[in-house]
Amino acid sequence: MHSNFTSCIATLIWADGVMRSRLILFTYDKRFRQTGITTPRRLRFYERLKDALTNNNLLPEQVVLLEGSRKYVAESPSLVRSYLEQVDFLPESTIFTDQGHAFFQNRVSVIETRTSARSYTYPPSVHQYLSPNDNHYHGAAKARWRSIIAKNGWGPEDAIESELCLLGLLTHTEQETIRSYFAKNLFFGRGIPNTMECLRRILDMTPRQKKRKLFFEKCMVEFREFDRSAQPSDTTTSQ
Repeated sequence: MHSNFTSCIATLIWADGVMRSRLILFTYDKRFRQTGITTPRRLRFYERLKDALTNNNLLPEQVVLLEGSRKYVAESPSLVRSYLEQVDFLPESTIFTDQGHAFFQNRVSVIETRTSARSYTYPPSVHQYLSPNDNHYHGAAKARWRSIIAKNGWGPEDAIESELCLLGLLTHTEQETIRSYFAKNLFFGRGIPNTMECLRRILDMTPRQKKRKLFFEKCMVEFREFDRSAQPSDTTTSQ
C-alpha cells in the first residue's frame, strides 16, 4: 500500500511484557483530524477514524495530528520529547535505544534530560540483533499487517484503516510474546553467558559469516563495551 503521507508510530515495550506506555501514531494526514469537524467531508473521515479506533481497541489519544503541511513525519528530538511527556516510568527504569539522532540533542540524551530513566544505546554493529523492537516486535506485527492489507485490498485511500490496524497489532501484542523477545535478544531469565557465547548466539554464526572476520571483530569490540556498561534488571527495562 502506498500513501502520500508517511506517519510515525512511537513504540516503547517493557521487559515484563506489560504495556505501561501508550503507543502513539504521529501524522500530518488531515484525514486523522479529531477536532474542527466542520464539513461533510471531514465528518466522513472522522466517522471512519472512530470506527477504526473501535475496531482495533485503541484510544483517541493514540493518534496525534501534527501541525503543518508536511507529508513525512521524521524522527526528531522534539518528537521523542512529545512522546516521553505521555509516559510514566517505573523507578530505576532503563531504556535502550539505537544511536539515532532523534534520541540526542547536542550530544545529550533526550531521554535522560526528560525522564528519571537511565539510557543506553545499542552498538550499531549488533543493534539489529539485540533490539527486541527491531528484531521480532515490529517485524511480526508488520507481517500480520501486510497479510490483512492484502486480504482487505486496502489502498492509499484506506490509510485510516490501515495505519490504525498496524497500531492496534503493535498495541495488543501478547505479554508473553514480548517477554520472549527480551529473553531471546537480551538473555533475560536465562543467565548471562560469556561475551563470546552471547555474541555467537545473537549472530547465529555460520561458517560463511565467520569468514567475515573484520565484521565479527567489530561486533566483538562493540558488544564487549555494551556487555560492560548495561546490566539492567528484568522488570524495569524498556526499549
